[in-house]
Amino acid sequence: MPISRTLSAWSAAGVSLALIAGGVGAVPALAAPDDITPVSTATLEWGVNAVSQGTSNSGACSYFVAGIANGTDADYRSVEGNVTLLKRGASDEALRVTRENRCLPMMGEDSRQRALFTAGTGQYNATTGEAHIAWTGAFTVYSYGGLVPWYVKDPVLDVDAAGHGVIRATLGGSAGDPGGSGAITPLTPVKNATILELDNVSIAGNTITSTPRYAGVDYFPLNDPKNPASGRSATSAISPATKAGNPTGWGAWPTDMVDFHYRSGLTTYWHSSGGSGDAKKVPYGVTLHLAGGLPDYADIQPIRITQQPRDVQALTGDTVTLTAAATTNVPMTYRWQSAPSWLGPWTDLEGATEPTLVLPDLKKGNKTSYRLQVSAGKLTANTREATVEVQDPVAPVEDLTPRERVVYAGQRAFVTSGFSGYPTPTYTPQLSRDGGATWVNVLPGDGLLDSRAMIVEAVPADWDGTRYRTIASNGVGPGVASSVGGFTVLPVPATPTLRLNVESHPVGSTFDVTKLHNIDVVGAGFGAPTGELVFGIVPTAEWNARGADYLATNAINRVEIGPGWNITNGYFDRTLRPAANSLTPGVDYSAVLLSATAGDRSLDAAIALPTGPITAPVVTTQPRSVVAPVTPASGAAEAVFTAGITSSPLPTLNWQRSVNGGAWVDLAASGPQLRVAYTAANSGDRYRVAARVGSEPTVYSEPATLTVGNAAAITGQPAAPTGTVKAGDEVALTVAAQGDGLTYRWERRAPELRLRGLASLWSAIPGADSATLRFTASQADSGASFRAVVSGTVPVLPGGDEFSVTTAPVLITVGAVVDPGTPSEKPSEQPTEKPTEKPTEKPTEQPTEKPTEKPSEQPTEPGTPTDPSSPETSPTETSSPAETSVPGATAEGTSSAQPGSDGGLAHTGAAPVLPLLGAGVLLALGALIAARARRRSEA
Repeated sequence: MPISRTLSAWSAAGVSLALIAGGVGAVPALAAPDDITPVSTATLEWGVNAVSQGTSNSGACSYFVAGIANGTDADYRSVEGNVTLLKRGASDEALRVTRENRCLPMMGEDSRQRALFTAGTGQYNATTGEAHIAWTGAFTVYSYGGLVPWYVKDPVLDVDAAGHGVIRATLGGSAGDPGGSGAITPLTPVKNATILELDNVSIAGNTITSTPRYAGVDYFPLNDPKNPASGRSATSAISPATKAGNPTGWGAWPTDMVDFHYRSGLTTYWHSSGGSGDAKKVPYGVTLHLAGGLPDYADIQPIRITQQPRDVQALTGDTVTLTAAATTNVPMTYRWQSAPSWLGPWTDLEGATEPTLVLPDLKKGNKTSYRLQVSAGKLTANTREATVEVQDPVAPVEDLTPRERVVYAGQRAFVTSGFSGYPTPTYTPQLSRDGGATWVNVLPGDGLLDSRAMIVEAVPADWDGTRYRTIASNGVGPGVASSVGGFTVLPVPATPTLRLNVESHPVGSTFDVTKLHNIDVVGAGFGAPTGELVFGIVPTAEWNARGADYLATNAINRVEIGPGWNITNGYFDRTLRPAANSLTPGVDYSAVLLSATAGDRSLDAAIALPTGPITAPVVTTQPRSVVAPVTPASGAAEAVFTAGITSSPLPTLNWQRSVNGGAWVDLAASGPQLRVAYTAANSGDRYRVAARVGSEPTVYSEPATLTVGNAAAITGQPAAPTGTVKAGDEVALTVAAQGDGLTYRWERRAPELRLRGLASLWSAIPGADSATLRFTASQADSGASFRAVVSGTVPVLPGGDEFSVTTAPVLITVGAVVDPGTPSEKPSEQPTEKPTEKPTEKPTEQPTEKPTEKPSEQPTEPGTPTDPSSPETSPTETSSPAETSVPGATAEGTSSAQPGSDGGLAHTGAAPVLPLLGAGVLLALGALIAARARRRSEA
């Protein structure tokens, strides 16, 4: 069991023994009787090790209690019988221990607690160095603040003539749950257990000195920690890597001590495990003096940290202020220290000698830990470390979606939702009772959580069918709503009931007996059991035939559990892990829970395990290759591959990747869908999924290839010509684009289509397939729009089907042409009569037939007006603001263009509406002929 961070700030100290001559006790035979000195008031002072001295200035720590205590704070006492608790200062001065100062540090982070045994009796031989001294009384170590209480009772010291010493005692207490459930299970006391071995023991005058034996001592655990007769493993509990990493320091406590703590739950706290806390496991030393009794106590108060510095997530350029405070009864000095992490090493900050530290103009990427060291005489205490991190702001992005929870009414449940971002987001949990139409905050007040998980101590029955989500906020933009989860709340059964957790085992799941499984079992209706329970897997037929004294002795994965370990308020939750091939194919099995007391059937509950037939995986949907742009038009650069696999039971899926045609390598993706965040360097990578079911051969999907390229992108829009465009002018429109495998298609939209409400109709221009469109302008082009469609071989979105981008349309306006055949007439001279005089009779109906021929050219007379009745000259029409027109030209709706004239691109796209314009053309021709005839007659 690793040392948690909250218990890791502990350091080594010493153990002392003290004897006073006088009196006679029961003593074994020692050599040289004439040199035997009886002892009647010996004292033994011991602090166990740094693991048992864990301090926290918040008050939660491991500490000692005089006597045998039950793990509760109400059972705390500092004196009982011959045992007194005290603290030792830097100069070995003694301080009284109180409930208030028991966890306060004396030097650095060491609380220097000691258990002092007095009135020890026995004898020693100063000549041979032999000794035998015994004490009565006990002290209890409240590991994790009492979650794992264990005690040492009636210690006895024996020293032989070779200088080897042993301290034996009765070990007892309870197995606890360091995870915080509060459940404890009493352990059978172990009498005459060796708790400490001493080397180099010597008696010189009135002092015995020694060195605890630890380094190089190995430990081989029992095959069954609860059964001393189960034999020992041939494999050391200390790994070869741990030994190699600390060749002179690895070690273990005496086997009796470690065996006991493998039952208490403190396992690896008593031997090296390769962790950062290994140095804190070494036993404290032992010293024996011939003067004993209770010490004189110094009038010194331990330093109490009253304000801790807080972690800060700062932005680039910020100024951060850290503040701490402490109290004691002597003057204090301060020194701020920094380290690259909370583990150190710590370095004094020059000039930082006040309780407040100001850090100006912080740089991006900096992440440093700070703490304040407080000194008062020879006492020192450190605040907890505060980490200051500096980054640019990043808005919250969801990375952990809520689940669909299925729980019993009143059951404790975790609601999880997660977002990345900087600063770290806070969460507002919300609940909806109308399918997500409206939401209300779950928590009172501001409703904020600093954690991704909200613990619902007792899920209300009326949460059945509700939906939940969280709103993540970190000050960067508005809050972001998570995905939505939900609650299915089951009624509490009247009798003990088990079921499979459908969150991890959906309906229809089966278990392949040829492989290892984690089988999550939950239940309710168990009340508050007072004795141990048995949990495991048995054949269903055996369970159905059980007798009154049935205890599932041969159950697979059989485990005896304390009443409070996996049952809370009547609700059960535990996982079974049957090994591969431990279940027999074709046999029906059930997970069962029952009382460990023979004859007690009140807690019997079982759930059948679906171990259906095994069928090999079949790939029903092959993953498709994906072509993706280096820079998508929107969203992230992420390719998605999806495969469909069927089998019974459900297969284990694992995605694999091959780079440059190399070997297939497993990826950390196990579902039917793989999401790949890609760059251009991933082009050509191949992906496939491997499906496994039990011992069936692995089935692989066909490989899918990721191709990454450059999608078509417009880098320069075509621009309308400068100046006035006249009929017969050469017009060139050019588009600039980039991308892989580009092709071009120019399109024209006739003015008639725009005016008739058909502005969305564009026609491809034959042969216009390059970046530049060139054509000779005609009056028919006036009011027409042009655009380019650029296509590439790479879609604009990963795996998409859109490969083209389109330019903005360009509007062309063509001005009238001066008639070169009549130079004597000024082009600007107005006619003597209005040229717009209409015929005396208006046609009463449209022509029944189209004109047999269109006029082949524009009128040659200068100043020839257009027919104001023409649809192309309606003054109510204006150019589209999205289109580019010739500077200084009239808007599209007021163009002087003549409909139906030939030349240039007049016919492109206009065919569908030409029949509708026939009558207008005839009227315009009639007016023009009449006007010319009138002018000639006047001349």
